[in-house]
Amino acid sequence: NKIKILVAIIFILIISSCRTSRFSEHQAQLVQYSLKKSDLPGFGWRVEVESWEPAYGGESYGIVYIRDKLVFINHDVAIYSSEDQAKQAYKEWENDWFTIAKFQAITSFSPSNANDIFRYECEQKESGAPFGRLCIYLQRKNNLISFVKISLDENSKDNLTFDEINNILGILDKRLNEVVLDAKPEGNTP
Repeated sequence: NKIKILVAIIFILIISSCRTSRFSEHQAQLVQYSLKKSDLPGFGWRVEVESWEPAYGGESYGIVYIRDKLVFINHDVAIYSSEDQAKQAYKEWENDWFTIAKFQAITSFSPSNANDIFRYECEQKESGAPFGRLCIYLQRKNNLISFVKISLDENSKDNLTFDEINNILGILDKRLNEVVLDAKPEGNTP
């Protein structure tokens, strides 16, 4: 009887360790795709938050870099088990984030692959508003989603320019295009 219990416990440990290694593999991939401190212009950036959380049915890694209390960049990258699941998740990200304020397309950045689905808009600035503008970039590449939220403050010496933002988005887009084949589910062709 004790031997059966011991065998059951060992079996459970083996199964859970297999699941952990699979999740760890996705974690490693997500960190590969994510925004790095070296991708950011200038000095003074620090990691404010790092998180591993589910995102609309996928596994997600998020990191927030801050340089000033109103100047920060949040990047979440999520991987989904299928392209169809990623398509549905993209719609959910879009519905949740692009409806919180009056957004408009004020920049011209687009992904290098014309087949990638994306949306990039910034909050409309109210006349006489003292500070702050939120820009959101959402991109789906196969079964991956990259979500970038940028807070700007025109009154801050640490503010980012749209050229700097577009450069950051270009780095993330290139990284997604270079490493996406590692994340592609088996059985799908590029």
